[in-house]
Amino acid sequence: MKRFLISIVTLLAFTTVWGQSKVSPFTAHYIRGQQAVTRAAVSNEIVSAYLHTEGVVDVSALEALGVKVNLQLDGILTARLPLSAIEGISQLPFIKYIQMGTPVRPMMDKARAVSGVDRLHAAEGLDMAYTGKDVVVGIIDGGFDYTHPAFYDAEGKLRIKRVWEQGSTKGQVPAGFSYGIELTTEESILAAGADVATQSHGTHVAAMAAGAFRTEENPYYGVAPDADIVLVSKGEITANCANISDAIAYIYNYADSVGKPCVINMSLGWHQGPHDGTSAFDQVADQLQGPGRVLVGSMGNYGNDAIHVSKTFNTAEDAPLMAMVGYKEKMEPSLSLKGGEIDIWADKGMEVDLKLAIVSKRDGSDIYLMDTLDMSSPNGTTMEYTFPSNCASGKILVTTEVNPLNGKPHALVTSDLTSMNLSRYRIGIVLIPRSSGTVHAWTDATFMVFETTVPEGWVAGDKERTLCEIGGTGKNILSVGAYVTSNTYKELGSSQTKYTDEKLGALATFSSVGPTVDGRMKPDVIAPGTFIVSAVNSFDAYKSSYPTASAVVWNEKTYNYSYMQGTSMAAPFVSGVIATWLQAYPQLDSEQIRTVLQKTAINDEYTHSSTCGYGKIDAYAGLKEVLSLAANIEGVQEDSSADVITRRTSQGLMLCFTRPVGQTIVQLYDTSGVLMQKHSLVVTEAGQTFMLAHDNLSRGIYLLRVGHQVVKVAL
Repeated sequence: MKRFLISIVTLLAFTTVWGQSKVSPFTAHYIRGQQAVTRAAVSNEIVSAYLHTEGVVDVSALEALGVKVNLQLDGILTARLPLSAIEGISQLPFIKYIQMGTPVRPMMDKARAVSGVDRLHAAEGLDMAYTGKDVVVGIIDGGFDYTHPAFYDAEGKLRIKRVWEQGSTKGQVPAGFSYGIELTTEESILAAGADVATQSHGTHVAAMAAGAFRTEENPYYGVAPDADIVLVSKGEITANCANISDAIAYIYNYADSVGKPCVINMSLGWHQGPHDGTSAFDQVADQLQGPGRVLVGSMGNYGNDAIHVSKTFNTAEDAPLMAMVGYKEKMEPSLSLKGGEIDIWADKGMEVDLKLAIVSKRDGSDIYLMDTLDMSSPNGTTMEYTFPSNCASGKILVTTEVNPLNGKPHALVTSDLTSMNLSRYRIGIVLIPRSSGTVHAWTDATFMVFETTVPEGWVAGDKERTLCEIGGTGKNILSVGAYVTSNTYKELGSSQTKYTDEKLGALATFSSVGPTVDGRMKPDVIAPGTFIVSAVNSFDAYKSSYPTASAVVWNEKTYNYSYMQGTSMAAPFVSGVIATWLQAYPQLDSEQIRTVLQKTAINDEYTHSSTCGYGKIDAYAGLKEVLSLAANIEGVQEDSSADVITRRTSQGLMLCFTRPVGQTIVQLYDTSGVLMQKHSLVVTEAGQTFMLAHDNLSRGIYLLRVGHQVVKVAL
C-alpha cells in the first residue's frame, strides 16, 4: 500500500466489563449501538440469544437474572433475556459464550410438470397418489394469509393446524416457550386473518409447498396439497437465528404429538457466520433432526453479487490480502444508508492481523489508516473509529475474537457512516498473515459488496461461496438452489409478455453457490425457482407490487396468485416433494434423502456439481427410490422362495402369497413385542392376496409374522 497521508482521527478502545471473550462480536456491536442511541447504560430490552454452556447448568441462576430458557440442548440453550443481564450471565461459571441471534432476511404449474410432481398426484404406475397426506409441513417465514383458499382441503376444512406468531404479545404463549402467541384452533386462526399486512413472502412459500384449491381455472396449487400445515411467523420483528431454532423445535414437537413425520422449510438467510456448519444455528439444527424430521433451506439469491474474498497464505511472508469494500449501486444516492457488515474468518490456529482504512478508489492509497488488530488474540478487542466529513462521516466498529465454537480467529466490522464520497473513496480491509492458513471474508450483501475492478495488488471480489448461513451451510440441512423453468411472465389482464435474460433449464444467475468452507457440496439439489406462481396475502397492502397471474373469488373475497422468483421459491418446492416421500416412508432422514437425490436427480447440459449439487430434483423417480428404500428396510422379500410379499397401500397392508401354504396364522406386533392383530388365513393357491386394515394403528414400524417368516413393515 502507498504511504498514508493522515492516520486515525479518533480511536476509542471499548472493552466490556464482563470480558470480551464471553460475548460474540455481534452482541458487542449491538450493545455498543444501543448505548450510542440511548446515550445511557444498557437497557432492559428483551433479546433472543444462544447461551453456550459447559458442565452442570443451573437454570434457576439464569431465571434469577430474568432469563427465560426456551430450548435446552446439549451444550446450547436458546433464551429470551434482558440486555442488561448479559454482564451477570457472563459471570455464571457454566456460561461459556453469549451469542445474540443474528438477523435473517427472506430470500407452479410448469414447475410441477417438469419435476415429475404431477405424476405423483396422478398415481402414475403407483399403488396410490402421493400428496403429503399424514405429513406435517412446517413453514418459518412471515406474511401469512391464514384465510387463503390454498390452505383448505376439498371438504372446506382448514389445513393449518397450529400458528406461532413470535412477534405478537396478546394471547397464549406456546407451551415450553416464553414469547409470542399460539393459535391452536381453526376459529382462532381464521379470526386472526393474517400475521402482518405488509408482506406476502410466507403465503407464497407455504402455498408452493403445500397449497391446495385445485380447479380447472386455477392450476396453481402446491406440491403436497394434502399435508397438514404448521406456521411460525416472525411478524413485524426482524427474525433472528435463535428464534428460528425455537421455531424448528416447536414444529417438530407438534408433529411428534400427532405421530406424523415432518419437513420444515426455511426460505431465510444471512451471511454472518463461518459458513462451515459450526455456527450455533447449524449445531442446534443438527441436534433437532433425525428419522422423520427433515429440514430444508434456501441457498440465497446472491449469485450475481461479489460478496466474498479469500486467500491462502503459504508462509507468513506472503503478501497481505487487500480488498476494497463498496456499497451496492442502488444505495449510492442515499447519504443515510451507509451501513453494512464485513465478516472475516481465518483457519483454526492461524495467526493474522487486520487493518482497516479509507482508501482511494483510483489507486488504493491510504487516506485514513487504522491501528492493527490481532485477530488471533484469545482475549479479543472491540475498537471504534470515527472520521472527518471531507471523505466520510460516521464510525466503523470492529470486534475480534477466537470463536469458542470452532477455534477460528474472527472479526466483525460494522459500518455506520452517515456520508461518504463514493466517487473517490472506499473502505479497505488488509489481512496480514503471521502464519500459514486461509482467510475468508463476506459482506452483508444487502448494503456492501467487494469491488471487482481494483488497482494492482488488491484482490477483486468474487461470486464464489455466496451461500447463506441458515439455509445453505448446515451439515444435515438440505440446501436448495434455483433453476429456470420459466423466463417469461404475463400479468392478468395484460396482452404483453415480459421477458428476462435467464436461460431456460439453466441455474438461475441469482442462485447462490457453494461449496462450504469445510469443502461440502452445496447446494444439495436445485429446483424450479423462476417464475413461480403461488398464493399471496390478501391482507398485504403491497400485494399489487407482485405481478398477478390469476385471481379467484372464494367466500365472497378475491384472492390472488402472483409471480415471484428466487431460491425462496425453490426450497418450498423441495419441501413439498419431501413431504410426498415422507408419506411413502415416514422414517426417512436427510442422509437417506441425499442418497435418493444422488441416484435420481436429473443431470443435463446445465447441471454441474460445483453449482447444482446432485442436479435437478425428480419427484417421481425419487419417490420410486424411496419406496424401494422403504421396502428394503421393511424386510420385504421379492424372491420366489418367500411365502409372502407385503405391500402397503391406502386401503391397508396387502399380503400376497407366493405359494399355497394352507391354513396359516398372521400376527402383527409393535416393536416392543405387543400383539396388535392376529388373523387365521387359508391360502389355497399362489398369488392369493389378503388385506390387513391398519386404520386403528399409529404410523411406525411393526413386525409381521406369517407362519415362521418374520418381516418388518412400515404403516
